[in-house]
Amino acid sequence: MLQEDTKKYEYEFCPFSNVTQREVGSVWNSFHGILGVWQEWKIVDNHFSAMHMSMGEQCGAHPREIDVKLVCGKDNEILNVTEPGHCRYEMIFSTPLTCHQHSMLVYPALTKHLQHDWDQLLSEYTDEQITEKGYNKGMQAIFKKAGYIQEFASEESQHKEEKPHKAGDSETGKRFSSLDTCIEAYESLDRELKQTKAQLQVFV
Repeated sequence: MLQEDTKKYEYEFCPFSNVTQREVGSVWNSFHGILGVWQEWKIVDNHFSAMHMSMGEQCGAHPREIDVKLVCGKDNEILNVTEPGHCRYEMIFSTPLTCHQHSMLVYPALTKHLQHDWDQLLSEYTDEQITEKGYNKGMQAIFKKAGYIQEFASEESQHKEEKPHKAGDSETGKRFSSLDTCIEAYESLDRELKQTKAQLQVFV
């Protein structure tokens, strides 16, 4: 857990867990809550570019979320936190783990099987057997198999989820229908987290 104080806020960053914010210097109605919970990596140009954390404390109609960008530095420390959008935060975190030229490359962190899938996909794209859209879709599938990004719901299902539930509807609108399903989802997330942590050791 890494902690950083500013004049107004105190931040705590727990990699692969969450980011919290505490308002300091305010006696009445100060904020102390979670800005985001670990969800997935953001990947740009074959590099892990940021740790995406969402489902934080509610902020109006939407939960808070934060992207933690990793940069090279001699110490593990929070350099800066900004709010580029309403309740959407960005943290700059320095660490010596990212100083190697190839430390944040995605390809070396993949299994041999997924590297082979990537090579084949790139070959098909280079030979113009698939379009750029097909290539990008294939890359997303590889990253999902690796556990680096989440499986997103289809646009149609997202619209369905956004519809408000009326009193008496068969669906309650809750995330989990029972304690068993909640426990099952937690165990699944825990397995994915352990897998990602193991894969991240290649950066050390």
